[in-house]
Amino acid sequence: YTQQSAKGLLLQIIDGDFEVEFEEGLADMNLTGIIQSGTKRQAAQQVLFAWGCCAATDGGEAVRVFLLSDDATEIGRDRTYTGVTVETASIVTEVQVTAHTYTKSNDGSIEIGGEKYSDVETVFTVKNPNVTATDKQNVIEITDGTLVSSDIGQSVAQRVYDYYLKRNTNRAKIVWNGELLGDYVTLPNAWGQTNTGNLSKMEIKLSNTVAASCEAVGT
Repeated sequence: YTQQSAKGLLLQIIDGDFEVEFEEGLADMNLTGIIQSGTKRQAAQQVLFAWGCCAATDGGEAVRVFLLSDDATEIGRDRTYTGVTVETASIVTEVQVTAHTYTKSNDGSIEIGGEKYSDVETVFTVKNPNVTATDKQNVIEITDGTLVSSDIGQSVAQRVYDYYLKRNTNRAKIVWNGELLGDYVTLPNAWGQTNTGNLSKMEIKLSNTVAASCEAVGT
């Protein structure tokens, strides 16, 4: 694909299997690269990663495509069950994202549609400026983003780095009030303070109230 609309490519992959709902105001972008043989889920993941978007079904019949929210909504203690936990991940010292440039070549190692292609790789890096000599090296390497071209390689690396700055995973059971995956929420923790992050997982259970066991990744 050369300068292919991300929205159009995602619709082409899903091919009417599900309705696709794009978040209002979601900007399209052009992608260049390849999608290798695999499942539709894997192909959609390639598009979403290069585009910088998320997708969820939230128990519905449509695929919802959206950007992570940064407008926090507070979930108070009156909606939070006891037993909240917070897990803090190790500091990421560096992110490396490999961009790919594919060109037709008889000697190429990649074959798509009967054509052979060579792959020239360029590594884009973002380093943590706050790392000290005593910090253990923790480098995140992403090499298999086949729609990450050199045009967007640095911005993708920065986006990945920004994501890994969110080191706290807050696990809580809440009284569900319509929250959706990706929502930016502030949850109380066990120390009388709060943690804020994007909902990355929710398991909803129906009883006399609608409860959701959720995870929020953030600060």
